Amino acid sequence: MCVEKTGNGHKAAALVGAVGDTGGDLSGPPLFDKFEVAVALNKNGNAGLKAYCNIAYDLNRMQNLPQYCDTSVDGSSSRGGWSGGGYVKYRLHNQGESYWGGINDSPTID
Repeated sequence: MCVEKTGNGHKAAALVGAVGDTGGDLSGPPLFDKFEVAVALNKNGNAGLKAYCNIAYDLNRMQNLPQYCDTSVDGSSSRGGWSGGGYVKYRLHNQGESYWGGINDSPTID
């Protein structure tokens, strides 16, 4: 989880990948029905812009990884207190919903 300064604005982002190799075998059931990454651009601890990315399809196939999930750019030129936060929510195939809790906010930047 990170926050980036882009010109006079800021955005939050997460880079999501996987370790392992399915060998491209798609004949079995998928591992995930849902794998949602949420990112939020925070200003002084308050959530602002948010983005949600469901990457279950690509994780199940081990393709197009890693993936970049980011918010749009907040055009504020306000300095200080910017950070990125978020969570991962996933559901294993044919099972109940599980959460991997919140991801700690990134260090703050100007």
